[in-house]
Amino acid sequence: MSSSSATLRGALWMGGTVLSFAAMAVAVRELQRHMGPFEILFLRSVVMLLIVAAMVPRAGTVALRTQRVGTHVSRNLLHLAGQYCWVYAIGALTLATVFAIEFTMPVWVALLAAAFLGERLRAHRLVQLACGLAGVLIILRPGADTFHPAALVMILGSFCYAGTMVFTKGLSATDTPLTCSSGWRWCRRRSRSPRRCPSGSRPWPPTCPGSPPSASAATRPTTA
Repeated sequence: MSSSSATLRGALWMGGTVLSFAAMAVAVRELQRHMGPFEILFLRSVVMLLIVAAMVPRAGTVALRTQRVGTHVSRNLLHLAGQYCWVYAIGALTLATVFAIEFTMPVWVALLAAAFLGERLRAHRLVQLACGLAGVLIILRPGADTFHPAALVMILGSFCYAGTMVFTKGLSATDTPLTCSSGWRWCRRRSRSPRRCPSGSRPWPPTCPGSPPSASAATRPTTA
């Protein structure tokens, strides 16, 4: 597969991800009338774990094996923290404000990728990041009477989401998307119990026939 084709597929998958997040935000806002954040996140994890489990027979259990359990656990705990911040912010802020703050996530991703993955930040990209941050500050208007402290919680959540993407980018070099997804759901459920996440026995090649590209493909570095 050519690099341009892989980038396009990654962009399409990320577009679908954005749409699913928008629908999920509306659902969370409605569910908060009857349930707490803990219940919402737990039931969401259970449902997604069942969906991933249904994919295992097709891919085979060998696709779930990994030797990077510690990295998976770190990624999942970071994502869990981001989700709690996100659900809390949805209950305290308008959805428009939540998604405006969430647009800071590409900024954190770029900075973290440069720090931990060695991706280069060229001058034009730095200008883009600065403009993005300026736009968010215009929307939030920190220091104004309308500023809500929950906005800081959402900024923290965006940073955690960005860290999750950087972890996913690193894991995609050795693990399949199914491994990342199943480990994600499993560890998030087990984070609420004293049991540990299962460990794998051997690594798996970075590609798996029939598996979709990881969401982090959209953040693949490009040359100017």
